[in-house]
Amino acid sequence: PGESAKPDAVANRVYVALYGGSGRVAVIDAVKNSLIDCLSANAGTFGVAINPALKHLYVTNRDGKNLMVFDISKTPATLVQDFSLGGVPFQVQYNGFTNQVYVAVAFDQPDYSKPTTLRVFTANAQGVTNFTTKTVGNSDPGGTLWVGLTNGYLYLAASTANQLEIYNPNTLALEKKITMTDPYGIAENVNLGRIYVTQRRGNSVRVDTIFNPVTPTAT
Repeated sequence: PGESAKPDAVANRVYVALYGGSGRVAVIDAVKNSLIDCLSANAGTFGVAINPALKHLYVTNRDGKNLMVFDISKTPATLVQDFSLGGVPFQVQYNGFTNQVYVAVAFDQPDYSKPTTLRVFTANAQGVTNFTTKTVGNSDPGGTLWVGLTNGYLYLAASTANQLEIYNPNTLALEKKITMTDPYGIAENVNLGRIYVTQRRGNSVRVDTIFNPVTPTAT
């Protein structure tokens, strides 16, 4: 498997990135726990994200250096857009508060191991369109991007910099940095108002309160 799996609670589907030479995304029926489809992607399928409003699936292909958008309203899903990124993409996330897609991309040749560019796209029925780019902390290959479930704030596990970075989704301004030891994975508990961050070299999990200075508005 790749680095990402995403559930679709409405359709009872789970999408799993299958990293490999050809690149695929497994579609699993969450009720029956059975494989119902396998989408052809590109080499090195790495990240997946879901837009529930448009019923689109966003797929990053590391070796293919592209972002693919699939219409998942029906089975089998159909390809809507194949977007060349020019660099190597890693994690991808969709923000429903701003209707934007975030992709962490590495441009450092020849290794392409430092995803310090955040590509930001506007989602639409035809796929995505360019919105802006921003330099961010090095999340190392695979460090998590996370969109806050209650307010849309963007959390980035900047592993190499040993810090968790929190960005305002409306301005993309860096709102806060929290020092950690090699942060990597991120999860959120809305009921308890907490963010959980795994620290690889720290061999621990850091627990913080959800960052919530203001509630963002859609753009």
